[in-house]
Amino acid sequence: MIYWDMIMLALPEAVRRALEEQMQPGEYKYRSEWVVSHIKKWKREGRVQGREEGSLAARRDLARKLIAEGFPVDKIAQMVELEEAEVRLLAD
Repeated sequence: MIYWDMIMLALPEAVRRALEEQMQPGEYKYRSEWVVSHIKKWKREGRVQGREEGSLAARRDLARKLIAEGFPVDKIAQMVELEEAEVRLLAD
C-alpha cells in the first residue's frame, strides 16, 4: 500500500484518474510476488480474526443463556472462558 500511495502521488492527475478507472476492485489480478504474498497473509490474518470474533460472540451468547438459566457468574465465567466482570456486564 505504501508503494501504491507513493506511485499515485507521483502521477499527473489525468494519468492517475485513468489508472484508477482501470484498477477497479475485483477486476485486476495481482502479479507481483510481494503483493500476492501480502494479500495471502492479510487473508489468513482476517480468517483468524474472524474465527476469534465468532468464538467470542458464541461464548457471550452461551453466557447469556446460562445467566438466564440462573447459573452462578463465577461458574459461567469458567465454562465460557470469560472474565467474571464481563459475564456480570452480560447479565445487566
